[in-house]
Amino acid sequence: MTNLNKEILELAPPEIPAALANFPGSQINLLPLSALAASLQIVIQKWANSDHPVSVPVKLTLLLNGTRVEEVSFTTPIDPGLFPFSVYILEQYLQQEGVHEVSYIVNTAGNPATSESTPFTIDRTAPNYGNPGEIVQFPPEVISDGITQKYLDEHGDEVLGIIPIYLQQRACDSIECHYGSFTNSPVIITTVHDSNSPTVIKLSGEIIRAHGSGNKLAFYRIKDRAGNYGPFSAFVNIHVDLP
Repeated sequence: MTNLNKEILELAPPEIPAALANFPGSQINLLPLSALAASLQIVIQKWANSDHPVSVPVKLTLLLNGTRVEEVSFTTPIDPGLFPFSVYILEQYLQQEGVHEVSYIVNTAGNPATSESTPFTIDRTAPNYGNPGEIVQFPPEVISDGITQKYLDEHGDEVLGIIPIYLQQRACDSIECHYGSFTNSPVIITTVHDSNSPTVIKLSGEIIRAHGSGNKLAFYRIKDRAGNYGPFSAFVNIHVDLP
């Protein structure tokens, strides 16, 4: 039994298939909101001698932040076809925001071995702490004189707007920009590049012409990688005068 226990001491850390990809500066193993609406799948790879021919009781205990949340019993030899083995964290344990740790214990005939932990992040807070973003900043002449054909001709057939930096800004947030009226769908969906730069949007002449002349509204809302939406920003009113 000693040799069997010695071989299973090294356990692969648990895997979280639903976690979003990591990149420099990202939240570690961020879970999308969709993954929090049901039990969370945790995948465990085959450990050494799990298929040992001797009939030995094995208990797999799943830990969340060091607390048991699930337990499964086996008897060796364990069918290799069961691996990678899926075990689940119930939705009730996934309510608290923050960084959490998942790990597991394989107890073979009373000899426990513990895996390394895998961190993951739960984020249920809308960007900018749920506050509306600041108004889109358009060039002063657009605010004062509106959008004319002359302006489009002189500025590459587009109007640039700047969305100021907001609280909790993170790379890969998305910004849905609306133009025209409150009922219109987004005309631009752009991705935030980093955490410390304003985001530039380009309102093309094609979009502007499609909505015609008159008083037009421009506003936006932010969605983070987890899927949390912020409220709509304040709107700016722009007069459009096209032939």
